Formats: sequence, C-alpha cells, structure tokens
Amino acid sequence: RKNGVNVPGAQSPTYTIPAVVPSDAGDYDVVVSDACGSLVSSTAALVVGKAATTTTVTAHGPNPSVTGQPVSVAFSVTSASGTPTGAVTVSDGSGTSCVGSVALGSCSLVLPAAGTVTLTASYAGDAQFEASSGSAAHTVNKAGTTTVLSGTSPSPSLPGQSVSVGFSVSPLSPGAGTP
Repeated sequence: RKNGVNVPGAQSPTYTIPAVVPSDAGDYDVVVSDACGSLVSSTAALVVGKAATTTTVTAHGPNPSVTGQPVSVAFSVTSASGTPTGAVTVSDGSGTSCVGSVALGSCSLVLPAAGTVTLTASYAGDAQFEASSGSAAHTVNKAGTTTVLSGTSPSPSLPGQSVSVGFSVSPLSPGAGTP
C-alpha cells in the first residue's frame, strides 16, 4: 500500500518502481492476509528528490554588441533524468532581463550600457527538476553617434556677441537609446 491505499497490481513478494518520480514519494507498507486474518508491516518511507539539471548559455550575439542593440541569448537546460520544462530567465546582473521557455531555448534583451557583462541563464526548476544556472561573458561597445547642427542665433552675429547653437545627437544603427 502507498499512504494506506492499495497499489494496483502490487500482489507479488516484491514491488519495483522502474523510474521513480516525485509523485511516487510516500509511506509504503505491506498487508498480508489469509484465513486467520491480516497483518500490516511497518511503514517504509520513500523519499524522492528532484533530478539535477545543468543550464548552459550556448550562444549570444552579436558579440560584441553595441549599447541599445538587441542581443539574442540561446540556452539549454538538460538532465540525465528526463526533459526539464518551464522557463529560463536571462539577466545581465543590473536589472536587464528576458524570459524564454526551456523548449524554445532563447530570448532577446537590450543591454543599455557599454562594458563587459555576465549573462546568466537561470532555470527555476519545477516539481521534478532542481534549479540551475549558467553564465557567459558578453562585450557591449558604445554605439556610434551622429551630431546634427540645427542653427545659430543670432545669425549673423557680431564680434563678442553671445551665440546659441542648436544641435541633436543620436545613435547610429544598430545602437539605440539616448546618448
């Protein structure tokens, strides 16, 4: 019996569970019955732990990228005990992140600042699999910019006179954001 309920098909001297899963956990005992009555054995507890997983960042690009450019991050979550399910969060450690399913195996994020960042893929685990994470270094360069002058005032100006110059600065593609 499992947790006091008869286990269907368990009527031989041994009971084997070919591949245990967390739902197999419980208290097992044996009931032996004959014409004289029944006898219940002591309880044996079966504890099933979650299976270990390995999360790996398998690719990220473009690398290097520039500030404001979307970066695609590919990841995998594997286990020797089956196929994990659920979601993976990829983060840069400073608040930028994206989420993708284990089945899809990728997501994209935009890295806002230049420098070397650590992209960490974190699998939260599920009912059968443990959490795990993996990381990779990624380089973000400053995006190029263009500057456009929009006019001067007054025009023309006199020697010694204050002059206002209008301009705008914008990132060059594939960069994005506000310089």
